Amino acid sequence: MSLRNSLTNGLQNVYYHAMMPYWQSQFSPYIGNVEIGETSFRFFYGTPLSRSWYDPIKPHVMAEYLWVQQNLDLANQKIIDAGAHHGHYSVYFASMRGDVTAVEPLPGNAALIKVNAALNQLNIKVIEAAVSDEKGEASFIPRSNGKLFAGVGVKVPVTTLRDIDPDASVVKLDIEGAEFKILPKAIEIMPKTSVWIIEAHQRSGSAHELATDFSNRGFAVNYLEKKSNKVIPFVPESIITGTTTIFCIK
Repeated sequence: MSLRNSLTNGLQNVYYHAMMPYWQSQFSPYIGNVEIGETSFRFFYGTPLSRSWYDPIKPHVMAEYLWVQQNLDLANQKIIDAGAHHGHYSVYFASMRGDVTAVEPLPGNAALIKVNAALNQLNIKVIEAAVSDEKGEASFIPRSNGKLFAGVGVKVPVTTLRDIDPDASVVKLDIEGAEFKILPKAIEIMPKTSVWIIEAHQRSGSAHELATDFSNRGFAVNYLEKKSNKVIPFVPESIITGTTTIFCIK
């Protein structure tokens, strides 16, 4: 499929699934240029939420992105971006020559990922599903950064990391609490994964305990300290509180 056709089909899906709820607002979709250190890409801000999440990039997110760029060689790495939202992280990974599979259950968000991939002429595989510890179907709260929630929301397919790609060397999880259902068991289930980037949500579990689990399994662990907007080393004496991102490398 040509770039023109990919963009046309993607934009139609974005309109029907993501933009139509905002047709009465004053928001106008636009394309912007994103620069992160030595990496740059274009990004389609297709909804008001796209703008509020990603333009400008929040300081703590920029700290994450720069740490990834300065500490990881993603070229030709097989990457799973679970909870890919509008594809910002996916496009960033792919712009650094990573082989990216973006996983996102909401059709509107998935359409935005496809548009952003086509806009940058990147080959990003998109799987429309939620990620958990078992394959099947589950209820999902259908907001832009929704979550699995028993008995509430819409039904979505659910897949596992191993079903997505058992050979992935990098896994990024931003799945609104389901990370604590997957981990730490998935460390053994995904033995080829040497890099984990995990947004650990405080309401669902302890980032400190998760960091300790990885550390005990031989991973070098760093975490985002949001007060300083810096990624710093984790040591057992560290006390991680609140929702944050942890980076685990083996």
